[in-house]
Amino acid sequence: MSFKPRVLIVDDELLLRRLLERILRAPTESQSVADAETGLLLLEQQPFDVVVSDCSMAGMDGVTFLSEVARRWPATRRILLSGSLPEDADDLVARGICHAYGAKPLGAKAVLSLVMGAESFGTAA
Repeated sequence: MSFKPRVLIVDDELLLRRLLERILRAPTESQSVADAETGLLLLEQQPFDVVVSDCSMAGMDGVTFLSEVARRWPATRRILLSGSLPEDADDLVARGICHAYGAKPLGAKAVLSLVMGAESFGTAA
């Protein structure tokens, strides 16, 4: 039996959540939520190996959310996705807020590379 990483997808766009779930269905055990607050509640209830978060969301934004994930669950790998990446995206990696980032729209290969390449984080996609 091979290891399937547990992935939490946090994005307020329903269609994008469904697309990410479909891409990650076979190689991972994925679950998705619509906001960062719900993501934190879910992380308190069960462990995840990887968290994939949108950058711009209503309420808590992705950078704030991933900062909290880093503080509370430092072993959880963190990936930031954004339609327009912040200028300081490399700095976010350097500061340990996220391990990798990607600009939307991402193709299936790019998503799989970001999520399944968990051992090689620290490089931009």
